[in-house]
Formats: sequence, C-alpha cells, structure tokens
Amino acid sequence: MKKPQHIIWCIGLLLFLLSSLKAQIPSQGFSFVFMTDIHLTRDDYAVEGFRKALAVASDLKPDFIITGGDLVMDALDCDYQHAIDQYDLYLGTISNSPIPFYNAMGNHEIWGWQNKHLRQEEWEDYGKNLFKRRIGPPNYSFDHKGWHFVVINGIEYNDSTSYVGWALDETLDFIQNDLKNVPVGMPIILITHIPLITLEAQWEKGALTCNHPMEVIGNSKEVLECFPAHSLRLVLQGHLHYYEKMEIDGIIFITGGAVCGAWWKGNYRVTDEGFVLIRINGEYCQTQYIDYGWEAMR
Repeated sequence: MKKPQHIIWCIGLLLFLLSSLKAQIPSQGFSFVFMTDIHLTRDDYAVEGFRKALAVASDLKPDFIITGGDLVMDALDCDYQHAIDQYDLYLGTISNSPIPFYNAMGNHEIWGWQNKHLRQEEWEDYGKNLFKRRIGPPNYSFDHKGWHFVVINGIEYNDSTSYVGWALDETLDFIQNDLKNVPVGMPIILITHIPLITLEAQWEKGALTCNHPMEVIGNSKEVLECFPAHSLRLVLQGHLHYYEKMEIDGIIFITGGAVCGAWWKGNYRVTDEGFVLIRINGEYCQTQYIDYGWEAMR
C-alpha cells in the first residue's frame, strides 16, 4: 500500500528540520587555547620559553591550540635563508606537541616587505607566499563540536610603512562565501592577527587618540558587517602584545597578550607572558588569561 504523498512530504520536511537543528546546536563542552605573538627565535631562551608554554597548555588538556600570528621573530626584513630557518624552528617545535595546531598569519611571517633590495618577481616565496607554502592559506575555516571558526588575513602591503591593517576584497569574499554554508544560529569565533577593535591607543595616550593604521584593521566595520545574520560570539586578536577584553553588542573581543611578552625580554607593559584559555559550554564561552610562569633570562 502506497503512503499518501503529503505524508511522505511531511516526513521528509521533519527529517530536514531535525538535521538542521542538530547542526545548529553545539554539542558537548570543550576547551582550546589561543596563543599569539610567539616570536620564536634561537636567541633569548625563546625556544625554552615556548616549550614551557606548550607544556602548561598541554596540562590544561585543550582540544587544540590556535595561534594568532607572529609565530616567528621577524621575516619582514631578513634574507631568505634566515626566514626559512625561523619557519623551520617554529614548525619543528610544534611538531613535538601532542595537541593539534591551527595557525593564523601575522605580519612577521611575511617575507621581505621591509627589505627594499628584494624584487618580488625574483622570489617565489616573497610576501605572503612563504606562509602559504610552509603553513597554509591565510583565510580558512573549520567546525568543531558545533562551533564554527573563521581565520582571516587582515594585513596588506603599504609602500611607506611596509604593511597596514586592512582586509582585502579576497578576505571579505572568503567570509561571505564561507558563511553561506554555516547554519544561522551556529556560534562563530573569528581569529585575526591585527585587531578589529582595540582601546590600546586610548589607554596609552588618552581618549581622543586615534589608532595607528598598522595597529588595527582599518575597514573593520566591513568585516563585522559580513556577519549580520550569523551568531558571531568571540573575536580573538593579537599583534599588540597586551591583554584586553571587551564586549560590544554581544560580541566579546579579546586581544590575547603575547607568549613572548616583550619579545622574550620580560613583561610587556602590564601584561605577563601568557596565552588565553577558552572554555566552551553549549552556546557560551568563558575565557581566562594564563600566565605560564616564564621569567625572562637576562
């Protein structure tokens, strides 16, 4: 006996709605670590310090570590072999970690932008290409236990300053196309090296101080406007080496301090060397800045 057509249609619709609902509801809780501004180098006991940070993070048993860029000390103004050596040092160090890594690109991973003697057409790895080849795409996304993570590049070349904070059309297009596949209501975390929103300049120099174009993404409004119908919950950002946390219109913005502090010379202003632990419980997140106990070797 054939089932009436309207019953089959209703069953199909119900199954579709249930699957959509399941995709939007975060599953069991989890935690992850956000490490930014590592600036790994063979000098200043930096490798020892980074390994200590990894050991402390491992004890917290996060599902993964996501970095906020500036993984190496500096590739902007060095020769090619030194840039390669720095990448090798970073990748070799994290290869010993039992925790999975996701990486964002910082300005210091970009090779040659401050070296005026280099000509782009002569070097396949010039600029962002070295990061793309050794680590991966600057813009990408992934899902984890009901949450969607979006990692973006907000760094662009500038002839006078070598770089500025700016999200190119390719980044904006990536976000918009990526969100087409994300169910409305699924919580989202955005990761960027250069901050979208920060009070660093106002804190340091007074309320009327404008942010420097090298310290913020100048078209941050366009980036945030990519998410009107989606549930952006948390923005993780780096670059400034100090810790701040603010909430605007339900979105938490965290500038994540620095694993290296003041480039492995001690604290940076009032922020200890550290990283951020994020605990996810359903649709909510709790954050904590972790001082992993490193003391600079002078």
